[in-house]
Amino acid sequence: MSNKNQKPDEVLSSHSIICWSRCQNSIVPIICGQCGEERVTTVGNVIRKGFTGICRKCSNREWRLADDESVTNGIILWSRRADPQVPVICGRCRRERVVRITFAMQERFTGLCYSCASGERLEDETLENGSIIFWSKRKNGKVPTLCGMCQKERWIDLPRTTRQDFTGLCFDCVHQAHVRENATNWRGGRFKKNGYIYVRVYPDHPFFESMADKAGYILEHRLVMARHLGRPLQSHEIVHHKNGNKRDNTIQNLQLLIGKSNHHKAHLEIDPHPGYEPPSTIYLILEWFKHKLMGKDG
Repeated sequence: MSNKNQKPDEVLSSHSIICWSRCQNSIVPIICGQCGEERVTTVGNVIRKGFTGICRKCSNREWRLADDESVTNGIILWSRRADPQVPVICGRCRRERVVRITFAMQERFTGLCYSCASGERLEDETLENGSIIFWSKRKNGKVPTLCGMCQKERWIDLPRTTRQDFTGLCFDCVHQAHVRENATNWRGGRFKKNGYIYVRVYPDHPFFESMADKAGYILEHRLVMARHLGRPLQSHEIVHHKNGNKRDNTIQNLQLLIGKSNHHKAHLEIDPHPGYEPPSTIYLILEWFKHKLMGKDG
């Protein structure tokens, strides 16, 4: 802009000054009306509607925030700000965290942390099972919790601790607390598989070592026969259902057989195939002597 067409310096309503007298190559100096600092900007920016001349620093109120500021429920530590974040002390739990400067400068900002603003507890809480939630030690969205059974402490996500079904127990203790009689699907230690009924026994049961499987279950019809005989059954002893109903485990419906071949023959008598002839009495006597001589009768 030539000296002939130069405009005089202009003072805006915000007390900022546009230094038209020093305008060169469409670049004009501007003096901020609040902090007094001078900067340069383009003529196109100056002539646009709503231009105040206030620098970005003053428009963000940072010129007034050199000292720490007390808000409704906290303290903003402007003296320790590091763009774009500033430390804030919660006025309720007194814990310090960092928030974005743009968020801290909003009028609705109260200073409360998320936990306090959502109404979470500040004092440690002891649950019915002895577990302890250390609300006073929560940090970064997690809260330390002491298991009421094993007394081990671990950090848990905050939303999980606020659920109504939260017990505070660790995974291993929860599993231990929900087995056998304490399980929601407990049926008295009985279940059905392949038509047979299985019964749960415990280490103090007299037939646990000799007849129970790895899970501690015994077939009910074998258990009934063992109780009737007063001794555990051997592996080669098979209990047969006379009427073919695997769930009818009354002693009157059970028959003790030796070996799988005799068991197969017993089933053929219930449901014989064409051409089947039941064994004679002599054959059965010979089979009995055979097992006696081989010592397989237990």
